[in-house]
Order: sequence, then structure tokens, then C-alpha cells
Amino acid sequence: MISTFTTALRTRPEPGTTAPVDWSDAPWPVKVYAAGPRFADQAEDSTRGWVLRVLTEAVGVSRAVTTGGRTVVRRPVASGGALYPTEVYALFDGAAHHFDVARHELVTLGRAGNGVELVLTHRFWKNFYKYGDFAYRLGAVDVGVVLGRLRTVITAHGGASEIAFDFADAAIHSLLDLTDEGAYAIVRVTPPVTRSMPPVLPVHTPPVRERSTVVRRSRDLLAMHLAAQVPAPPAPPPPPLTGERTPLPPPAATDYRVETVRRRRSAGPSFTGAPLPATTLAAVLSCADSDLQVLCAIRAVDGYRPGWYGYDHHGYDHHALVHLNPDQDPTGTLQSALYRPGMNLAAAAFTVHLAGCLDYPGARSYRVQQMRVGMAIDAVTLACAALGASAHPFLGFDAAAVDESYRLPAGVGTLAQLCVGVAAGAPVLSGRVW
Repeated sequence: MISTFTTALRTRPEPGTTAPVDWSDAPWPVKVYAAGPRFADQAEDSTRGWVLRVLTEAVGVSRAVTTGGRTVVRRPVASGGALYPTEVYALFDGAAHHFDVARHELVTLGRAGNGVELVLTHRFWKNFYKYGDFAYRLGAVDVGVVLGRLRTVITAHGGASEIAFDFADAAIHSLLDLTDEGAYAIVRVTPPVTRSMPPVLPVHTPPVRERSTVVRRSRDLLAMHLAAQVPAPPAPPPPPLTGERTPLPPPAATDYRVETVRRRRSAGPSFTGAPLPATTLAAVLSCADSDLQVLCAIRAVDGYRPGWYGYDHHGYDHHALVHLNPDQDPTGTLQSALYRPGMNLAAAAFTVHLAGCLDYPGARSYRVQQMRVGMAIDAVTLACAALGASAHPFLGFDAAAVDESYRLPAGVGTLAQLCVGVAAGAPVLSGRVW
């Protein structure tokens, strides 16, 4: 069942549900608790204040956007359809809390153990409502995007973090009283402040408010969720790339700033077609390097011919492009591979693809691989924003056609696509929230 389900999510990633989407009954883009002690003071010199600052900067609602006569709220991280199915819970000072992204508050749910941990969950209903079973893959990538951002913001605020993908799922679900929601990752945090604040504990876990009167579920998605609670080894790494190599220059320097996050947009439809320097290409590819294979389709990068390349990384000053299918302009193939032609690929300077092995030892290894895809996506989007470019992610494209263009071996396939280019100003009205 795992192989059939995951193969369909990659080869037929068309969004859609078995019933028409009734947006008047759609889930709220935020999870709202009807009661419970709330805390919003980010200035206090305590673990609670530090955690609040980190979560607000990483995932708190940051702006309202008006486009097409409709005003919607946005967070600083990318999310498929802006549905934000990832929830963040914080365990510290002996209590468990949920982060209210709209109010920038912590809502105390009950007692928890010692230490500081952030629990990231996928709330299935929030994006299954629109995307059907494809929400399973999309949600895992979404969690990975938030994971990557949290790791970046924690470091920027003087803390240290360690990500765990293996833990006792049932115990976490029971602790947080989760329904139609699954714990995917835990971030163990060492904050720079250690002063505790005594928790104010509710008598019972506060109830969750819902707008939707009908919660749709999927038999296959539920089966994958249950199967993923069984430990499994990670998916094997892709084989090494072979072919002629062309050196890349040292990457352009990037660092994390709040201003960078505010500039980050998935602005593919407004790409201008301008070329980008090789130092930008080098920076983007180096930050995406992970347990996945990083590939690149070049259209307009100064000093490099159009073609299909792999990325070989052996250190900051020793990395190169591997010629997989050079001297072939990728624009036509990439454009025809889009399921929804919402942008002109001839306007992107280059396109990054993340690839990995498709033979999964278990459902959990699939889930972890998709989270790693999300972490790489966030790294690329932040690097682009820091360098004055924009990255537009896609999961819905004809993966088989792209695999063939890269001449990937059997058992290895592309998992995500990020088009990178120079963006013109967006025709929207935007206002800051934080």
C-alpha cells in the first residue's frame, strides 16, 4: 500500500477532493482554542518570553494581503495554498502550550515534562479539505519548511537545536490531546535564557473551536498515518553523480535577518526574465545541500550554458556543476511539465530540483524524506530573498519528464521544483502585522 500511495502522490500530484470544496465551511487557517491560560509577553527575560519571540518571528501571522478584492493573512513561511497545516506546540517549564499564530500567544494545555521542546504536527483536515490525498505529501513538506525556519530563527536568537524524527508518537498525541492531527517532528532546544516561570495550568485541556461542520477523512491517508508510527530506517541516499564537472565560484554571502523574511515571496508569475550571477546560483545550491540530491536546470546564469546539471558539493570553496544533459535549453520541458501553467518558465533564471530514492523502507521514512524536502525549500527561499531574488516552489509537475531530462537512474526521482528569478513588484496591497 505504501508504494502504491507514494508513487501516486509523485506521478499524479493533481490537487482535488472527491467532493466540491465548500469554502464557506472550510477550516480556519489557524487552530483556535476556546479557553485556557494565555501569555503574550515576549519581552520578559525568561524561557517563555524567548520561546514566544522565536515562534512569533518564525511562524506568526506577519502581514495582511489584499488581492482580487479579498484580504487574507500571511505567515513568513511558504505553505501550499496558504493553508498552513503545520501546528507548533511548546513544552517548557513543566507545561505544554500551543502557539496561537494569529494572536502571537501561547495557550497552556496542561502539564508536561522538563526541558524545552517544540512539537510540530500536521493537522490533516486543514489541507485535505482542498487537496484530497495529495495533502499527505504536501503536509509533510509544509512541516519541513517550518522545521527549517525554526532552526534558522533559533540560531539567530542565540539558541541551539536538535531535530528528532523518531519518538513515541502515541505518547505525544496523548499529551497534546490530538485528533485528526499527527506529530511529525520534535525540536529539542537549548535557549540562551533559563529563568523559569511557574505555569498556570488549566483544569482540563481547553476545547478547540471549529468553523467546519463536516470533517472529511481519507482511508488511505489514515492508513499511511498509522503506518508511519512504526519505526523505519531512512530512505537510502541517491547514488553519486557522474559526468564532466564545471567549478562554481564561492557562494555569495547570506545571513538571516528579519528583513530577509519580509522580502521572501513566491513571486514566479512576476519574474522579469533577467539573468542572475553565478555567485547567486552557487549560494542557492550550497544552502539546499542536504540528504537529498540537488539538481539544477539553467536558463540564464552569467557564465554558464543552458542545460541540466547536478550539484557536487565538497566544501565551501570546492563545489561544481555536473553535466547531466548540457546544451539543452530546459525551458520548454519545464513549461510543459507544469500541471497548472500559472507562470512563464522562460522568465526564471534557473530551476532547482530536489531528488531522492523512491524505495522507502517504511511509511515513516517517506514522511521524513518529505520533511527534508521542506527544509531545503525554506533554505532556498531565504537565500534567494537575501540576495534580491525570489524562489517559487512547485510539487505539482510532471516528475517523469523532468527525471528523463536529468537522465536519472531507475529508483531515483525528483521530489520538488523551485524556480528562481528576479521578480518585479507584486500588484497587491500589503500591511505589516508584527
